[in-house]
Amino acid sequence: MRFLFVLVSGPERTPTSTILSLVEAAQQAGHTCTVFFTGDGVQRVSKESITAFTQRIADLAKRGVLFIHCRESAKQRGSDRVPIPPLVSESSLAMMVELVDECDRSLVLD
Repeated sequence: MRFLFVLVSGPERTPTSTILSLVEAAQQAGHTCTVFFTGDGVQRVSKESITAFTQRIADLAKRGVLFIHCRESAKQRGSDRVPIPPLVSESSLAMMVELVDECDRSLVLD
């Protein structure tokens, strides 16, 4: 089964560690996972915010989990000039819509 995790809020709502635990559990159960950061969720991707989770994200990425950052959300929040880690690719809401259509399950986490 293919899962899409859409993160729409900053780390003050649902802890990043909780979300990564959900992704790890799904991936370990044999599911394909993609994590899409949009809205205030793009704040989770700044170097400062993600540093504590770099190893977990790297491990998940090695096992095939994709991490995608919405370019337009970052631009609207003024964080488009903040460098994103190389493990996170940049895309658009159009990609998120395609992923929702392609994935078996989409989980939107606030």
